[in-house]
Amino acid sequence: MPASGTDDLDAALRALEKTVAAQAGVLLDLEHSPERALLDPARLSGVTQAEALAVIAVLADVWRAFAALREVAEAARSLRGRRSRVDARTLAELTALLYGRSVPDVLPGAGILPMPRIGPAARIGPAAQVRPAMEVRPVAKVRPVAETGPGKVRPAELARRMDAALTAVRGRMRLVLGVRDTLLAEIATGNRAVAETSVLAARLGLAPGDAGLVAARRLLAELSAAARRDPLGIPPGLRARTEAAVAAAARSTGDLARRHDGLDADLAAAGALLAEITRLDDAARRDAGLATGRIRGPGPLYRLADGWRDDQRHGLAPWLVRLRAQAAAGRWKESSRGLARWLEVAEATHISVQRIAAANGAALRRREELRGLLGAWEAKAARLGLTTDPGLLPLASAARRELYSAPTDVERAAGLVNDFGAALAARDGSPARDVRAEREVRPAGGIPPARDRSGSRTQPIPPPQTAPHPRPAPPVPAARPTRHTQPTWPARRTRARRPTGIAGGGQPTGIGSSTRPEAVT
Repeated sequence: MPASGTDDLDAALRALEKTVAAQAGVLLDLEHSPERALLDPARLSGVTQAEALAVIAVLADVWRAFAALREVAEAARSLRGRRSRVDARTLAELTALLYGRSVPDVLPGAGILPMPRIGPAARIGPAAQVRPAMEVRPVAKVRPVAETGPGKVRPAELARRMDAALTAVRGRMRLVLGVRDTLLAEIATGNRAVAETSVLAARLGLAPGDAGLVAARRLLAELSAAARRDPLGIPPGLRARTEAAVAAAARSTGDLARRHDGLDADLAAAGALLAEITRLDDAARRDAGLATGRIRGPGPLYRLADGWRDDQRHGLAPWLVRLRAQAAAGRWKESSRGLARWLEVAEATHISVQRIAAANGAALRRREELRGLLGAWEAKAARLGLTTDPGLLPLASAARRELYSAPTDVERAAGLVNDFGAALAARDGSPARDVRAEREVRPAGGIPPARDRSGSRTQPIPPPQTAPHPRPAPPVPAARPTRHTQPTWPARRTRARRPTGIAGGGQPTGIGSSTRPEAVT
């Protein structure tokens, strides 16, 4: 114990009195704080109740320590009095009170835990979550004086331990209040979401069970009760289940609202899709008929199965009429589910008819491409002044006869056009273009039928099928006209000019003026 003068003792006494006054204010603030009101064991249960009892016990020990410290300060002040000088005995007693082990040891330092840390976690709403309740260690209850024996500590040591105990008590109070407020904020967010979902479900005429609101409300009520009684002991998984139920109700009702509000537009889009399929099917059948009469060996031709559109049980058109009738009668859920099934079948049919139309028109498109190429090369020969070239004229005439005769052998015509182009390139000195390698490649094995990939429970419709297009009887070759005429170019509808090199007998002798046995378009 250091030997102290009167000035040192007065400074120590003033410091002790200041500490006592400050701790009195902290203790009163704690007693009247919302955190202290929350820790009423009568209103709590489970883990939170045990935590509250431990905190209250520590707080009671702090009050007892405060009373002992205040008694020491009052005794020292009474002993010191207002005298300017004190005798040696009084000086020794003051020194023993202020610096010696004069206060009962009611707050062992090992019994006070530090304030727990608060970390991030999952959330239902925007409020943050603290550490799970199972990770929160309860505040250790300090042993009362009767259990610690007659041990005493210095006033400064007891004041330090009181500060540590008050820090731990404040931390635990804030922890409990923070967990509870976080849960209540999450519950409020969930209740708002359920209220909005209820309004939407009422607008759609849905029962609460259909919208998933019953489970969401039950879990929210269970979580709310647990948050008020035992926020630190929330059952594992309850928050996650509540979040999932609220989100599922909002999501399912929102999906139904989108289906309800967009049903008219979806039915209109389905009608447009059906019209496009019909147009492609008509084009595919028309091209198949043209190809059988105007192309020699057009290859496999296909068509959709009969009745794909107008069959009363499986046709897309009657099915769409039934869906529209359901929507008009207010049965929008059945209509929406059926429309989803209809779209799967219609989209598969659309893919099939696109491939069919491309395959059936390939030969006709190839013929038109060859006609255009032949015309371009004939125009080039005219620019070069080679219309009467004896090496080019027969090639151009043969190619023209093949392309403008019915039925046209497209492969042979491609070879003739290629020979003419190669000969013309040889005259011009430019590289030749091989058009025979440019023919359109068809899918191997024909057009496979599209598959039905739907799992809907509506009335099934068989997947779109394809079938070989029926071929008519081969046409009787028409007699070739004896009159020579100037061909009409597919891409240029200009007035026919008199070709150069016409002999006196009226016979065409230049490239571009060869005979056209049949006017085939």
